[in-house]
Amino acid sequence: MKICFLTGLYPFSKGGAEYQAKILSDNFSKYHEVFFITHILNNKSKIINTDNAKVYNISLNLLRDRISLYYFYFLQVKKILEIEKPDVIYHRVLMPYTLLIIKYANKKNIPFVFHFASEASITFGNTFFSKVRKYLFLKILNLDVHIIVQTMKQKEILLKYSNKKTAILPNLFYSNSLGPKKKLENNIVWIGKSSSIKQLNLFLDLAKRLQEYDINFIVIARFFEDDLSKKLLKRIDNLQNVMNLGEKHNNFINNYLSENAYLLVNTSKSEGFSSTFLQAWMCGVPVISLNSNPGNIFTENEMGLYCDNDISRLEKGLINFISDENYYNRVSKTCYSIAHENFSVEKVFGEYKQYLESKIQNINP
Repeated sequence: MKICFLTGLYPFSKGGAEYQAKILSDNFSKYHEVFFITHILNNKSKIINTDNAKVYNISLNLLRDRISLYYFYFLQVKKILEIEKPDVIYHRVLMPYTLLIIKYANKKNIPFVFHFASEASITFGNTFFSKVRKYLFLKILNLDVHIIVQTMKQKEILLKYSNKKTAILPNLFYSNSLGPKKKLENNIVWIGKSSSIKQLNLFLDLAKRLQEYDINFIVIARFFEDDLSKKLLKRIDNLQNVMNLGEKHNNFINNYLSENAYLLVNTSKSEGFSSTFLQAWMCGVPVISLNSNPGNIFTENEMGLYCDNDISRLEKGLINFISDENYYNRVSKTCYSIAHENFSVEKVFGEYKQYLESKIQNINP
């Protein structure tokens, strides 16, 4: 079986969806041939071989491709698919070219698996681009596409638009052999990017209010070139208790969470099943989440704190973790145990393997 991973940046994966695709491809490559189709900005297209996979980096010209709704990008993808002839295509990000590629896959009788990464990717607003995304999304649901979601909440959102059969498969992550956390410095970590949906400003507000505490607020983030990012960076420079580590690869993040982090704080307006939650829990690091409670995992298990969009609750919860070491140690052990029992590669990958292989078997019984 040959699997095409149609993703964002690769092999330099930094986002959660990209890193999940990398974990899957690393493990699928033990059983099947895999290759990637991904993009690079304003550089020449090239082919590289790494991590047991051939990677087609297609040049992405934002101006040209946005004007053409990525039609020329699609033509490059189509050419590669005609050369490689994959047995199944796995895709995670809704893009304008997604509809064209699914139509091509349907015509060639290639199973197309669409894995939605978050609630935000299937929730639509009233802006022009959001309406375009919704139009593409509804068109896709009318095609022959196999859908994976991460949580029951995402499945319920999809049911508003279609009764198409949907599989629920959790994110997965590599086990951490170091065990639950021991008392370290009070390093409170925020991981994400500077877009408004991530609400880094709330984390900085928290740092400002808690300046009298012995707490280090650590930001690991991708900053854009827009006005919001510039304002956030200026705020960080003016806060003595905040350290900006910038954008980092996942290996760095894993090591930092394992060796330095005390808590992970998430302030996003919306998340799917964030990979950073799993990265933290695999290291025994509790998570305080402002808005995301995937699969009710916080309310059903003692793995941190879900704040239900209550910023004062987040602040009080953080102070409680800092002040009560016994409580922290108990939660840390729970995080480590549940993460390894339910989300480790050893526990979850088999479900993905069975799912993708079944799509091929349905085509070639």
